[in-house]
Amino acid sequence: MKILKILIGLIMSVAFSTTVLAQNGKSKELLDEAKKEYKKAKNVYMEYQYSKGTVNEFNGKIYIKGNNYYLVSNNKNEQYFDGKKLYTILRQEKEITISKPK
Repeated sequence: MKILKILIGLIMSVAFSTTVLAQNGKSKELLDEAKKEYKKAKNVYMEYQYSKGTVNEFNGKIYIKGNNYYLVSNNKNEQYFDGKKLYTILRQEKEITISKPK
């Protein structure tokens, strides 16, 4: 379930700010429900959107199968996790970073 912890942390850091979580009492309930559904599925596809006013809109898609996931955001940045290594692709900078999550 290590990938689940990474995934939930990733989604929370990308999609939510701590002030939004503190203000919205349903956040924990929604995350618990998402976790329950995730555990039942063989693979998962999600679209997400975060906006703070009209200026800071952020959205993307994530595909998950087992310990692997692929995430692409509206700014064309991508992340791919193969169960061992995390590949972060920054298209505009023409840069790829490879790391090993702990």
